[in-house]
Amino acid sequence: MKKIQFSTKGKDGQKKKLLSILAALILILALSGTYAWKSYTDWVRNHMQSLGFDSGKVTIVEEFTPPVITGEGGTITKKVDVLNSTPVASFVRVSMEEQISKLADGATDSAAYKTPEEAGFPVIFDAKEYYLGTEASREWKDMSAKLRVDGAAAPAGLKLFVKGTGANAESALVFETTVKSDSFPANFNFKDEKFLIPVRPEMNYANDYKEYQIQELDKLQKKDGKSEVKVAQKVSGLVERNTANDTYDVKTTHVDGSAADKNLGYWGYKTKVNNALKEADWAGQNVFVKAGTPVTPQKGTAFDNGKVGSLVSDKITINYSTAGVVAGKGESFDFKANLGNAKWFYNEEDGYFYYMTPLTSGTQTGASVINSITFAKDPTFNLVAYDLHVGSEAIPASRIMLTAPSADGNITAENKVKYDKDGKVTESNGYGFGLTKAKHGNLLEYLSGQATIEDSETPIKK
Repeated sequence: MKKIQFSTKGKDGQKKKLLSILAALILILALSGTYAWKSYTDWVRNHMQSLGFDSGKVTIVEEFTPPVITGEGGTITKKVDVLNSTPVASFVRVSMEEQISKLADGATDSAAYKTPEEAGFPVIFDAKEYYLGTEASREWKDMSAKLRVDGAAAPAGLKLFVKGTGANAESALVFETTVKSDSFPANFNFKDEKFLIPVRPEMNYANDYKEYQIQELDKLQKKDGKSEVKVAQKVSGLVERNTANDTYDVKTTHVDGSAADKNLGYWGYKTKVNNALKEADWAGQNVFVKAGTPVTPQKGTAFDNGKVGSLVSDKITINYSTAGVVAGKGESFDFKANLGNAKWFYNEEDGYFYYMTPLTSGTQTGASVINSITFAKDPTFNLVAYDLHVGSEAIPASRIMLTAPSADGNITAENKVKYDKDGKVTESNGYGFGLTKAKHGNLLEYLSGQATIEDSETPIKK
C-alpha cells in the first residue's frame, strides 16, 4: 500500500493566519496491478463575528486568532496553501460556501437613544461588579430606590449604583433587560471564549459567576428562539445628587442647552438583527448552505485585479494574488495562450478553483488561492456572524480520476456532526472530479495532459 498524506504549512506573521485545507489522501495499489482509489474531501469553517457588546465599536474576530478587524473596517490575512509531503502526485481543487447574518440595514454605530425601544439591539456591557456579593461587601451600592427621572420615579429596569460618598462619589446607570438567541445572528457562536456574553447575575449573587454564565449561555446556544438570558444595557446620563430630597436625579433633556451626553440615554444600534441567514454556494455542492444552484461571483475586471466580491455582502471582498489566479470558462478557456504563470484557474462554469499542476512530492502550491478577506466599514457589521466554508477535494494525479463521478464535496452525516462541533472535518469520499468533455472540455484536456500517475485506462507515455 502506498499512502499519501497532505499537510499545510505557512509562516505566521503578526497579521498572517494559516488556513489549514487538506488533510489526507490515500492511494491503494492492489495486488492485481490495478488501482483502487480513495480521494479525500476536507472542509474548514472560518468563522468571523463581531462582539456586539461591551463597546460601541465592532471587532470582527477570526475564530482561531486574536481580533484583527475594527468597526472602521480592515483586512484579515488568510492564506490557503497546500504542501504535498508524500511521494505521490495529486490534483487539487477548492471551493467555498458563505453564510452571513447581521443587523438589519439602517443600523448605526452605537449611540444613545431616548428609550430602549429606539435603541434597537442593546449595547450589552459587563455589569457583574454591581451585582456580585452582598450589599455590605460590594463597593457599589444599589441606590435605585432613590433614582428619579425628570422628577418622577424611575421606569422599571433602570438601576442606579453608587460608589463612595460626597465629592468623591461615582455613579453607574444600568438598564436591566433580556436577550433571546434570535436577537443575535443566526450563526452566532455563544460558546466561543472570545464572545462570551456578560450575563447579568441576580442581585447579591454569591456563587461561581463563570459557571453561572456558561449555564445561561447554554440556553442561547440551543437557538430555540425562546430561551432568554438577563443582560445589562449601557446607559448614560448626568446623575445629580439632591441632598434635600435624598434623591438622585437624571433628566431626559437638559433645558439649559448643556451637552447631549448629559441626557438620559439607552445605548444601542438603532436596528435589530433580522436573524435571516443569507447563504451562497460558489459551486452548487450545497454541503452546508441551503439547496440551490451555483452562484457565480463577480468576474471580469474585479476578478482579474486580484479580488472578487463576496456573494453574501457587497461590503466583503475576498482577495487573492493577481499573478496566482485566472478565471474563465473551463469548456472554452485557451490555457496555452492565457494561463501564463497563474497557478490556479477559477472555472466560472462549476465554481471551483483548480490547481493547474499536480502537487508532486515535497512541493507546495506556488500561490495562495486566497490571501485575505476585507471588510468595509458598515454599521450593520456592529453585530454580524460570517462563515466562509472552504472545501477541498484531492484525487491522485490520474486521468481516470478527473472524469470519475464526483461527490460534490459532500460528507457523511456523522462527519457533518463533527464539523458542526469542531469546524473542520476530513473524510474519504472515494470519488473523482466528475469532469466531462461537454462541460469542461479544455480544462479536462489540459489537466489530463498534466497527469503523472498511470492508470488502467490511460497509461502515461514514457
